[in-house]
Amino acid sequence: GSDNYLGGQLAGRYFIEKHRNRFLFFGDTSFSEIQLRRDGLQNAVTTHGRDIQFDTISISDFSYDAAFVAASEYLASGRQPPDAVFACSDTAAMAFVCAFRDAGLIAGDDVSIVGYNDIPSAAYFSPPVTTIKQDIHQAGNLLVSKLMQLLDGETVASSTIRTELIVRQT
Repeated sequence: GSDNYLGGQLAGRYFIEKHRNRFLFFGDTSFSEIQLRRDGLQNAVTTHGRDIQFDTISISDFSYDAAFVAASEYLASGRQPPDAVFACSDTAAMAFVCAFRDAGLIAGDDVSIVGYNDIPSAAYFSPPVTTIKQDIHQAGNLLVSKLMQLLDGETVASSTIRTELIVRQT
């Protein structure tokens, strides 16, 4: 898998560089990779030492519609809106962009939003979504290599592929 913990740290550092103070994490932390992303984000907050509010929305449905509803309900709850959202996927990040737009807030200005995966549509969304990229080509090569080792009767260890922050307009 990808270095999910580092992905969370990268998102957190990005938010800190943008002087954001109210972080929201969106994702189902019952999945270990999603929990690692949240832990990495929390680590960036703790390591920085600044007083930052931190909230989480946990939802098991990763669809655009479910993310949009959750974001809209959160914004309508009367709480002060977050100024930084780390979403478990680019699809969820896009839903948050639209929910914030509907609430009169502008992604990139009023709120920084980071997704995960760097799906192709993230670059063409309006505005283009900042994301944590997983190197899928490296993952594919690694998968084939390990499969060949297994077929040869070898024991294989798990590996972690790198992640990187792709800064766009959110």
